[in-house]
Amino acid sequence: MSDILPTLLNAIQGAQIEILIFVAALFVHYTVFVKKVASPKQKGKQLEVSVAREDGNAAARSLSLLLTELAVETDLKISGEESVCEVRDLVKAAGPCAQLAVVQAAITKKRFDALRSFLALHPTVGQGFSQASLLKNLVRRNLLDEALHCIRLVSPTPAVYNAVLEALVVQKDIEKTREVIALVQSARQLDINGYNALIKVLASNGQMSQAREALSQISSFTLRPNIGSFHAILEVAVKGVPCDEGLILALLREMKAFGLCPNNTTCAIVAKSLQNGSPESYVKQVLQLVDSRLRDQPDDVLLGPLCEACNRSGYMQQLLPRLQQTRKKSGPLKLKCAHTVGYIIRTHGYNNDLAGVWETWREMKENQVQPSRITLGCMVEALSSNGEADSALGIINDALSDPQSKDLVNSVMYSSILKTYSQNKQFKRVWEVYQEMLDRGIEFSLAAFNTLLDACARSQEIRRAGPLLRAMSDQNITPNIITYGTVIKAYCSANQLEEAFKLLEDMQKSTSLVPDEVMFNTLMDGCARYGRFERGMKVLDSMRAAGIPPSNFTLAIVAKLASRSKQPEKAFEAVEQLQTEFSVKLNTSVFNNLIHAASCTRDLYKAKALVVRMISEKTKPDARTFSLLLRLCISSRAAETAMIILRAGIGLPQAKESSSDCLLQAALRKLPSRSGVATKKGPDAIPQEVIQDVVEFLIAHARKQGDNSLLAEVTEILGKVHALMPELTVNAHACSAP
Repeated sequence: MSDILPTLLNAIQGAQIEILIFVAALFVHYTVFVKKVASPKQKGKQLEVSVAREDGNAAARSLSLLLTELAVETDLKISGEESVCEVRDLVKAAGPCAQLAVVQAAITKKRFDALRSFLALHPTVGQGFSQASLLKNLVRRNLLDEALHCIRLVSPTPAVYNAVLEALVVQKDIEKTREVIALVQSARQLDINGYNALIKVLASNGQMSQAREALSQISSFTLRPNIGSFHAILEVAVKGVPCDEGLILALLREMKAFGLCPNNTTCAIVAKSLQNGSPESYVKQVLQLVDSRLRDQPDDVLLGPLCEACNRSGYMQQLLPRLQQTRKKSGPLKLKCAHTVGYIIRTHGYNNDLAGVWETWREMKENQVQPSRITLGCMVEALSSNGEADSALGIINDALSDPQSKDLVNSVMYSSILKTYSQNKQFKRVWEVYQEMLDRGIEFSLAAFNTLLDACARSQEIRRAGPLLRAMSDQNITPNIITYGTVIKAYCSANQLEEAFKLLEDMQKSTSLVPDEVMFNTLMDGCARYGRFERGMKVLDSMRAAGIPPSNFTLAIVAKLASRSKQPEKAFEAVEQLQTEFSVKLNTSVFNNLIHAASCTRDLYKAKALVVRMISEKTKPDARTFSLLLRLCISSRAAETAMIILRAGIGLPQAKESSSDCLLQAALRKLPSRSGVATKKGPDAIPQEVIQDVVEFLIAHARKQGDNSLLAEVTEILGKVHALMPELTVNAHACSAP
């Protein structure tokens, strides 16, 4: 055993030596193999890394030297030992100001090698850090020559050229735009989007003829116009004052000649040309163009500007059936813009289409569109203006309960609700909502306080005005002319005329505000309410002395002032004098108050002459006109005249010629057929009690006179009246002859 152990140890040691020799040989062989047989591709990669590092150092050293010569301090710090990637990251992090400073310094010192290296660090296009962004920033800062230097040092792509051209369009620089396009063309990089920049810059400078000439010369550049070529000119054409409708229609025809179909953007641009007073034929053509797109792809791009244009131009009624037809064909509107939703809600509200208002609101919810403050305001206004103040308040409460929309609610929305309650004489609800606003901590606006003060005037609760004015003062809200005028109206309504005049005097002494027509009219109306003719005429004199011309509203109040002051004959004298002096064309309200003045003296002849005159001056009688005349006929026992006027009021033709009222009959025949105001509903209709009184008067007169022909006429009238007013009660048995 003792002999075997040394033998084994010797064997193991020999094996270890052989293993070590094998490993060493393998290492030498592997090293030689790699050096001799390494692929060219691998060697290339290693070479690229080495060169890149060397180039990076060169770029870094060049920029480092340039930065030391800068006259201004920047965030860009380079030691000169960085790689390309490191230099690029440092330049990107330094921001646009530092980048522009480097460009300016390199050009000033004619270090074009450094500038070329600096530009090469930037990708051609991209968000924020790119050659395109750098060049656009240069143009925006009016460093146009520097931008051109940069373009000449690199080989820009069309996207880079176009970025520069877009910036030049904003600057409206025609010469530089032409210069860049010449560079692009020489580089054979010009495309239609770049050429459109020339059209845009010419059009935006008001050179429409040159812009159209450039459009016609597109083919000489081996280009074909696209829809953007025409949009460039249309965008400017629709903003013209006055708008050149002929040019817009001509451009649309040229588009069609090139085989280009208007898209939603085209329609949206053209819709902007619609203004109040646009020719009806032009509006019709624009709406036909819009209809072609509404049938296919209605979206926010089209519907938003269309609603805005129709609202601005007074064609809201034309828009409603189009929205309804679009929904009928395409289903619910797929809107994504809250602003567009607001416009559509306003359109439905304007047309008293509450169903459409709610449908649009539901569509917005289904499309998961978060309402903006404008959207919410449009919804509240649409409901309030259509008498749905409670529903509008519900919308506000829903918004306040949602964390995402609670901050959208403001006092303007509440003001719409307060105004509706006040106009509907729901004054209890006005003050309940006011208290709710206080409890919720809503920040009040001047308009909200003015609306509350108007409620004081309407409800004759002047006692509430004082606390409101103190609250305004506490919130540092300065009253305006509307505030003072509303409080004066409240004093007049509460039979505190002297307080109203005192407030006017205080306003003139303590503020720079000047009384306007509304304030003067309010004071005159207060004088009329209590028969203070001389005081009212002094207000009129003050108004004229202030250089404020009277309106029809003023003339109507003057006539009312004379009648209420039991001096009706002065109504005609004052109105005639004002009409002559200020060339006022009398409206229906003024004629009605003059007819009322004639009624005060039972002067039926003068009242009939006023009706003949108003119709000859193309002023249409309304329900009050017929009511005043019929009442006057009853008090004057003028049955024949009453029948003539009643027939006209109901919309029936005259039965026979009248010898005494031939002028009145001739005038009434000029009114549109079936224009009888009795066929209307609500405040625009002749009151039912007036119809009842005049029919009963005619029956009684016919029975007394034994006039069977008049009874037959009354029977015909009754048939018409009962069809219009089934609830009217007249003793039908009185119609039979005695």
